[in-house]
Amino acid sequence: MQNFVIKNWSELSSCAGVLSGFFIFFLLRLFESSWEISFGIGFVSGFLISSLLNMYIGSMFDQQNEAQNIAKTVEKYEQK
Repeated sequence: MQNFVIKNWSELSSCAGVLSGFFIFFLLRLFESSWEISFGIGFVSGFLISSLLNMYIGSMFDQQNEAQNIAKTVEKYEQK
């Protein structure tokens, strides 16, 4: 189940990266930058945003999973 949730969050972070990249591209084009520079900056910034969101979400689920494992270990210890 956890892999399913992480996969969906990963897709959302990819969408957020693509949308932010397009937004930055069009914003730079609005200020009359060349399309090559706008595309490059938009692509790189979208990729970075997507990667950072994936790292943040992955670490959040890792911490939650680790806390659940500790809780299960404590319960097993208390039952003995």
